[in-house]
Amino acid sequence: MWAAGSTAVALTFYALIGAVLSGGAAAPVLVAVPAGGLVAFRAIAGATATAMPLGATRGGRWGWAVLVAGGGAALLAAGWAVLAAVVRPGLGFVVLAGAPYALVAALLLNASRLRLVAWSLLPAIVLAGSVALRLTGPDEVELRLAAAGLQRESLYVVSVPGYRPADGDHGRGLGSRAFMPEDPAAVPPYRTANVAAYDREVCRDVNSGTRLDFLPCETEADGLVYRAGADIHGYEVRRDGRTVVASGPRSVGREQLREGARTVRPAAAADLRAIGRAGEKGLYVADIPGFRLAPLLADGVQFDPVGGSGGPAAVGIMLATGQSAAQFCQGLRCETAGDLTYRHGTGSGAVEEYAGYLLARGSTTVQVTGGAAVDRAVLRDAVLAARPPTDKEILHALPPAHGRDPVAWWRSWLKEHF
Repeated sequence: MWAAGSTAVALTFYALIGAVLSGGAAAPVLVAVPAGGLVAFRAIAGATATAMPLGATRGGRWGWAVLVAGGGAALLAAGWAVLAAVVRPGLGFVVLAGAPYALVAALLLNASRLRLVAWSLLPAIVLAGSVALRLTGPDEVELRLAAAGLQRESLYVVSVPGYRPADGDHGRGLGSRAFMPEDPAAVPPYRTANVAAYDREVCRDVNSGTRLDFLPCETEADGLVYRAGADIHGYEVRRDGRTVVASGPRSVGREQLREGARTVRPAAAADLRAIGRAGEKGLYVADIPGFRLAPLLADGVQFDPVGGSGGPAAVGIMLATGQSAAQFCQGLRCETAGDLTYRHGTGSGAVEEYAGYLLARGSTTVQVTGGAAVDRAVLRDAVLAARPPTDKEILHALPPAHGRDPVAWWRSWLKEHF
């Protein structure tokens, strides 16, 4: 059986070479050789019919031939792929190509002891191949780092008490990029206000996406019109022949929006410069207690709370590497104590303006920054605790490189878990 399998494989190999070199003229040989192998297996089944359960009938003997040919070919393909990933197979390995066919034939014998040996060999062969894959091949960590475009020396991880990694999860609470509170209730509601002017009457809905459209109107004693829905509320007031709306989410106080509506006025040149929209026409601003102009492109003019706009940005923590002290402190106030540099944030909620610490670590620097609601001591402890990740932690965080074959995937899985 071994010899028959090896012969069939060898003949198929040379038939394939002949078909390629002949430009396809010898392609029929590729059909004839496997068919001849199946006939040879059928002949073996006839000669050894008493040794197998399927040998009693003609159909059973053909079934045995198909099972041996198909099962042997499947095991051969898998084994050859693993072998090729471990060493460079030569023509001499064709001699071993009959082994899978002999193993499948042994699985179909009457003799229970031989059948047991064959079944025992299967997991042993799988284990041996897996061990060989695990001990050979490229370094899996370097492979994944290269695929992710990362350098090992610039990768740091940390665990922040009360926080979970929102990005770059390395396992056991360790993260390498963004962190958010473990308790969703710790994320404050998003608070921002808006002042915008529209060409419509007060309390008249135009179905054009203007703020507060189709919400109930309530006229107050001083003539201001208040409108409120489940998620948004605000005031409408007439200015210069237009309706100006001061609105915000329900987390913004009604009294704050009322004061904003009372103080609505056309944006002055200084206001426009402050928000980076110099020369723009038709914008209005207001004095909303606890809020300030925000340099953001919006429908109208946006106002953010002086202490931060709330939402995830207020409680988020970021870990990064590689910035110089000059880059870290550009445009912001910093103070240095020993190896630590502390940057005072602006409270605007912009990630690049988070407060935080910078610490030199070898050839790079580590920065841990956080939103307006993050305690300074939390940031200090985190930057001091940051460290390079272990190989196992890198493998946990980075996925295997894409586009690889099943053998490479199996090798990657083995190197990550064993």
